[in-house]
Amino acid sequence: MTTKSTEEAMAVLNNHYPDLIQIAREIAIDLARKNGEVHANEVRAVMGNRGIINPEEKHFWFGAVFKSQDFAWTGKYHTYTDSGRNTHQRRVMVWRLA
Repeated sequence: MTTKSTEEAMAVLNNHYPDLIQIAREIAIDLARKNGEVHANEVRAVMGNRGIINPEEKHFWFGAVFKSQDFAWTGKYHTYTDSGRNTHQRRVMVWRLA
């Protein structure tokens, strides 16, 4: 399926993965409350440790987790590499609670 906008893509993801996105969002809120900010890799690690997802796999729906009124971008990025997932250097946005 081809989407025409970010909003349309987020709607598709929310329709296909509503439970996982909601669980991830709740974890992200909890982490942000504890640490002041959060990024997707932290949420992925918690979900992997709890056996909810396999953290070695790609989860394209993670982009929808922070598309919520609960979060505001801090203006910062977290840079990482992940040889286990064959990921070269990438960066993800760092979020705080809105």
